[in-house]
Amino acid sequence: MSQSYYCPFDKKTKIISIPQNPDLLKQIQPDGQIHPSTIFKFHRSIPSDEAVAMNSVENIFYKVKDVWDFDNVGVTKASSSPNESISLMDNNSTKTTYTVLRYLICGECDKGAIGFAGYDIQQKDSVDIHPNNLKYFFYL
Repeated sequence: MSQSYYCPFDKKTKIISIPQNPDLLKQIQPDGQIHPSTIFKFHRSIPSDEAVAMNSVENIFYKVKDVWDFDNVGVTKASSSPNESISLMDNNSTKTTYTVLRYLICGECDKGAIGFAGYDIQQKDSVDIHPNNLKYFFYL
């Protein structure tokens, strides 16, 4: 069983289906009052089952296991000077900081951002990173 998420703007375009009980990542930030939508302008995708809507106080992301797992998503061009980063913590309390290189947008209406694509800040040779080697995260 999976949970479908839809575009937060047109509310009908299916963006992604994620498995039941997925591994979710929580944003870590120095000031717990800062919401990522005020920093990175992320918009929450709308779940098909409102009972599973994420707590709006916590900033939750779903890491896509394969770049082809999402349905109708566009990806922006790479930033010429990637200087934004985001730290995420998994269920095992492992913290990883990612450089935000691209933003994810709805493929139908071209609005977003509904997530980001980036690379682990510890990764070497990040200048020549191929889009298929980026990690993709959806803001839930």
